[in-house]
Formats: sequence, C-alpha cells, structure tokens
Amino acid sequence: MTASTTPAPVQPEATPHTRGWLATVVALLVGVAIGLGAGWLLFSAESTSVNPEAEALVRDFVSAWDAGDGDAVVALMTDDGVVRNPKGEFLASGDGAASLADLVDSTPGLEYTITQGPILSGADTPIQAWAIQEIIEPDETTAEGFLETTWVGLGTYRIEDVDGTLLIAEFTWDTQ
Repeated sequence: MTASTTPAPVQPEATPHTRGWLATVVALLVGVAIGLGAGWLLFSAESTSVNPEAEALVRDFVSAWDAGDGDAVVALMTDDGVVRNPKGEFLASGDGAASLADLVDSTPGLEYTITQGPILSGADTPIQAWAIQEIIEPDETTAEGFLETTWVGLGTYRIEDVDGTLLIAEFTWDTQ
C-alpha cells in the first residue's frame, strides 16, 4: 500500500489592494459608530438639560406655532424680538407683532414639531438653542387620501432674560 499525501491548501496572500479595501471598510464602520454615538449623546438626554426653563420656552414656542396661536408666539418673545424664516422677517413689536401673529394664525393645519433637541449653549443668558424642526402640511391630492409635504429645518434661538423671565429675542428657521 502506498500512502497518498494531499497537498496543504494554499492560503491566498493579502495584497495591498485587499488591505486597502479592508482598511477603508473598517474606517467607515468606525466613523459611522462614532457619529451615531455622538448623535445619541447630543439628543438623548432630555433630563440633563442645562436650563430646563429655556428648553421649555423653546418647546412652548413651537407648540404655539403648532396651535396656530399668533398671540402666544408674540407673548413668548422680547419686545424687540425678530422671527426669520423663508416667508420673511417679522418683528415682535408694533405693526410687526400684528404681522407675525397673522402669519402664525394663517397656518392652521400645519403641524410643527421638534424632532431633535433643543440643544442649549449653557445656563447663562443670552442662551443659544438649536433644534431640528419639522413642518408637515397635509395636501389633499387624491380622493383616496392625503399626501403630505414635509419641510425639515434647523431652528436657532437666542434667548434672553427680561426682568427674570426668559423670552425669545431671535428665532430663525431655515431648511438649508
């Protein structure tokens, strides 16, 4: 009887091309993991707000827009407050206050929500706040139902202390 020997399988060698591809995939996965972790840290801890009163002010402001309550929006702003959005610039005093209230009152049916945030710059005023916000407009297009138009943008706020009350001095919302 003769013994048969089977040659050992040959392991393919890693080429520079293979190593480069693997390094790219690993770097991409690490980058995604870091990005997701940072996002989770920024947007997950509502109970650790540096200023719960300022956070509540931002939420109340968005809720007033959602309710279509122009007087409430104006009441949450300083006398020299300003709102900037794609429709223009609106002042919170004088004739501007009436125009701002009319703008808010003219948007029934729009749904205003905060999808992430707000993130506050700190506890001392003036406070800067940022929130990812969404506006949904129902749009009746078919007899079978509704389609929606959704705008997502960044709301930025400058909050000031006026005689012990936090108020919004500036609000800008843009989709860019």
